[in-house]
Amino acid sequence: MWNVIESVGIKRELVEKSFPTPEDVLELYLLVEKKIHYQREQDMIKRLKIYVEKLKTDTFLEVIKNSDKSHDLR
Repeated sequence: MWNVIESVGIKRELVEKSFPTPEDVLELYLLVEKKIHYQREQDMIKRLKIYVEKLKTDTFLEVIKNSDKSHDLR
């Protein structure tokens, strides 16, 4: 739990002063974990959009290539 909290730059000493009970620390942990999960989802969506655009481009280029071949056969 502390690794996750500290991974976003929050110092343990600050957390212990600001969030005195274990329940408070757990709530902070859950918030940090949710934010990290959201950021990872957004990164994945971005990568998927780029991949789909690349597939569209590759497919389009393949169609053009095949179209040129069919014109050569005529």
